[in-house]
Amino acid sequence: MINFQDVQFKIKEIKFHIELLDVIVQNSTTLTHQESTEEEASYILSAILNSFFSVTELLGGWDNNEVKIFKDEHPVIYANSNRGGLRNTTVHVSHVKINHVGYIPSSNFNFRHTPKLILEKELKENKDVVTFNFTPDFYIEIEGKLVNIIDFCTQHLYKIERLAKEIQNHSNQR
Repeated sequence: MINFQDVQFKIKEIKFHIELLDVIVQNSTTLTHQESTEEEASYILSAILNSFFSVTELLGGWDNNEVKIFKDEHPVIYANSNRGGLRNTTVHVSHVKINHVGYIPSSNFNFRHTPKLILEKELKENKDVVTFNFTPDFYIEIEGKLVNIIDFCTQHLYKIERLAKEIQNHSNQR
């Protein structure tokens, strides 16, 4: 029996880590006493990848055909490390490094919610001012292309939330 409260808790955990990653990007500084924003971003990416995997396991893992199909459709996350799976690589082989900080493609607008840590800081400093913050984003190379890690994680989050809802709906119909 699938515990959908545990699934939702893990999804909230993913959102938490994505928001922390966004704070590092928008502040252009570390959250801790680490000296490297790239290293902190890499740690958080690792936590996100592990949480993605945890959600699929909570939904039944390889025993659930819907989860099996989902994992097969997203090998960049769930495949073995020898086939390029990021989660397996960061857990069992080597940390996934953030190598492309500072690459800013043209017309790169961020329409994500502003993290709470940033909002509170902005409210204290400027009550009636709109601030446009142009900061470098973090990128990793996936299949030969530079991919913004926040966008990558957010897009996969939507997919995994949809999977969880579909499985829950199927479970309720039984």
